[in-house]
Parts: sequence; structure tokens; C-alpha cells
Amino acid sequence: MLTPGGTLYLIDEHPLAWHFLCPGARPSYFCTEPQRHEREGDYCDRTFRHEHPVVEYQHTVAELVNSVIDAGLRVGRLEEYDFGFFQVFEDWVPMEGGYRRPAEGRTIYPLMLSLKATKP
Repeated sequence: MLTPGGTLYLIDEHPLAWHFLCPGARPSYFCTEPQRHEREGDYCDRTFRHEHPVVEYQHTVAELVNSVIDAGLRVGRLEEYDFGFFQVFEDWVPMEGGYRRPAEGRTIYPLMLSLKATKP
């Protein structure tokens, strides 16, 4: 719960990123069904071993923004970035601020987004 004047700041991988990084690996951008994955590691610790399948949900940018608006918050900024906050693939290189990008350089698609909203 935010108090009046409080700020919500969301930063996450862009929901379109995986459709470019691994074409065909994920269903439609508009998929609403949960996606189950058997995989090793995660973005924080590649050596982590999941005991159960990972379940993820796809959310469009519109769904994220409209959820914030529907909660009565005022969106102040929405930004998209051509770099990410974790090393997706082994060949990704570090950047200033702890961010990562593909070794080839800038992408033509968004990898991360941020949203800032306040409660009136």
C-alpha cells in the first residue's frame, strides 16, 4: 500500500525481449496462460537448482500500465532500454551501473522497461 505522495518504481525485463532473443521459445506476446518451464538456474544464480517447474506469466506493456492506472496511481514515466539488468547469455558484457548488453552491442528491440508512478 502506498501512502498519498508515495512512489511505485517498477523495473523488469521487457515483455517483448524473449520474442527477439529466442524466437519461438515463448508463445504469443498476448498469451494469458501460465507458462511452465523445467530449467536450471535463474537470473540471480545460474547454479541454483529448481525443485519444481518454474511458472511464469506473460504481461503486455499495456497490461502493466493499465494495472497501475486502475489502482489509482498517476504514471509519471515509462522508459524502455536496449540493455538488461542481468546476464541473459554467457557472451553478454557488463556496462556501467551493473547493467548488461549483448556482445554485438545495441539491440533494435527493448530488453528492459521501467515505470514510475505516484499515488495522489
